[in-house]
Amino acid sequence: MNPYFESLRTLWQNPDFKPKHVSINQERLEAVARDLAMKELPLPQWREEVFPQADNDTFIDFLIVSGAINYCFTDFKTGKKYDVEYPKGSGKIWYGSYAMFAALKRAMDEGIDILNPRFLSKLDLDETYYIFRHVSTAIPMVGSRLGQLRYLGEDSFRASFAEEFNFLDFREVAGCVEHLTLQYSRSYEDESYWPALDDPQVDEPGVKEYYLEFNKRAQLVPMMYHGRAMASGGALQPIRDPENFGPICDYQVPKALRHLGVVEYAPELASKVDNGVVIKRESREEIELRMLGCAQPMCLLLERINDLRPGFGLPKITMAELDNAIWRLGRNLPQDVNKHHYTYTTAY
Repeated sequence: MNPYFESLRTLWQNPDFKPKHVSINQERLEAVARDLAMKELPLPQWREEVFPQADNDTFIDFLIVSGAINYCFTDFKTGKKYDVEYPKGSGKIWYGSYAMFAALKRAMDEGIDILNPRFLSKLDLDETYYIFRHVSTAIPMVGSRLGQLRYLGEDSFRASFAEEFNFLDFREVAGCVEHLTLQYSRSYEDESYWPALDDPQVDEPGVKEYYLEFNKRAQLVPMMYHGRAMASGGALQPIRDPENFGPICDYQVPKALRHLGVVEYAPELASKVDNGVVIKRESREEIELRMLGCAQPMCLLLERINDLRPGFGLPKITMAELDNAIWRLGRNLPQDVNKHHYTYTTAY
């Protein structure tokens, strides 16, 4: 069991914890689980042209650099996604996180040493604007991303990020997450506290203080690595405990689960999300969105799907396959009809 994820489970299993903003529709969860249990749910290989194609340390370095800035790709004023043309002159436009991957890959093609910790530690704002230049919608929080990349470079003690992982060899989920959140804490930490900042503890006498470790980006790095490793023909060693991947608590998964009816929002929260009102970071609404709009229902879905799949002659899956299916659904839903929640954060 992923020890980081247990911090979330301990809170929602506390009988004194009473959600106010987000709830799970058990009937819809069962229906969705049955539907997914009958489907082939592939493990993504992350071989699109915006990624390095070789199965070696370059891919690992790319994951760690991109993971540090894998957050917030929507312009909160226009509702449009960051966009990048890649390859140059192709007319092919990438959006959101894939636009960020494309920008980094474009920088590599241009000879910019974006995977070198020493280069990152000295990165300046003009270089950052150039690397992440866009088609029509700029990447949000550009100053924050510059800081994250500088921190990443400053916190590295070797010439290659992959070299620092050699002793782990990407063997275990928890080991990878621990390395990222400790060695690169300024770039990768992602935690919250309960009670939330806007919710005094006296509101719920039975609930004590909890330290909630979401670690979205730090968990996504080994999950993406594992998908590529499984398709590398032995060039990369797969994660040996993929069953311990925790839910990736971002904004696309709650959006997708809400669309499917598995997750329901209280009227006030639903109005805020639908009207693009920013949800404050570390607020009760935001924590419930991540924990009860993503982590808990995804765990329940995975458990129920794996209960049902043997009956359909299909193998059990891990969170990596389920996250891919739900995340891609959320990403492909029309944004004007199915909005994700807006939160200014480096967490996701």
